[in-house]
Amino acid sequence: MKKLNLLIGSLLLILAFTAEAKSPPPGTGKADVPANILFMLDTSGSMGAQTSTSTRLYYPYDTAVDSKGNVFIVEHNYHRIKKYDSAGNLLKTIGGGYGGTNGRFRYPMKIDIDSSGNIYVADLYNNRIQKFNNNGVWVRNFYNISRPIAVAVDTSGNVYATSNSYSGNIKRWNSSGAALSSWYSSAGYPWGMSHYGGYLYVTSYYSNKISKFNTTGGLEKSWSTASNPYDVEVNSNGVYVARAIRHTIRKYTHSGTYSTGWGSYGTGNSNFRYTYGLGSDSSGNIYVADWYNHAVKKFDSSGTYISSIGGDAGTRLSDAKKVIKKLVSS
Repeated sequence: MKKLNLLIGSLLLILAFTAEAKSPPPGTGKADVPANILFMLDTSGSMGAQTSTSTRLYYPYDTAVDSKGNVFIVEHNYHRIKKYDSAGNLLKTIGGGYGGTNGRFRYPMKIDIDSSGNIYVADLYNNRIQKFNNNGVWVRNFYNISRPIAVAVDTSGNVYATSNSYSGNIKRWNSSGAALSSWYSSAGYPWGMSHYGGYLYVTSYYSNKISKFNTTGGLEKSWSTASNPYDVEVNSNGVYVARAIRHTIRKYTHSGTYSTGWGSYGTGNSNFRYTYGLGSDSSGNIYVADWYNHAVKKFDSSGTYISSIGGDAGTRLSDAKKVIKKLVSS
């Protein structure tokens, strides 16, 4: 029976790749006949090796969108930021290569964008926040923060960052880089932060809550959320929370009432494999950094899937299949 199945499978493979042969020479009187084409692929372990290209997206950690719809994506493992246009075309790479000089990163974490399109990056092991203009030109650093994880900027250009600690130190600078204040959020690893409407919304990864502060550190409100909130994005539609190891997104009102949620583990359009970062655009669409699916996925404000950037990290086998598909289609 196994031999029969193998034979049938082989015939199907051969028939799947048929094309018309070239016309015979004039005067032969012979009609065209199908030409069978057989492709054989090596499926050994070496074919699972990743193929690297500059245009692909790898392990996105966070994302932010400017007023023109350009999407900035943090590639944490590769120490760089990639800028795409709204159609998903790669425009620029910022950083790249492990380093401590201005413009380079040592494991960038979260990212935010101000009203002028400048980008701010939490540069984890360089213990600083780096500011770039929209074209990726370095502007300045914000110092005296240990292991920054999350970063946010308000409408006045003040910059906020959280440190990778259980007590959750939050630091505030003015737009020129001068330190203004700091406070402890007691948030239990505040790994996500977003500014909206004059307030800072901060996640507590281990305490499983969202805390809402005014910009000088006064606690306005906090509420419990589902386990392990890793990032938060707030806009006019509500408070969106990424649950990294639960592979889901939850939406709350600004006062903390649960509204809706979506996602589960998987590779489909509305599935995720580790949701580490969130962003949103001027239309209120939500962008999710889907880490292990190598994609940033765009949803409307209610969680309906719209489109993706990336989604294929690339292996030797997947690239070979693409070549075969192109050959057969042409």
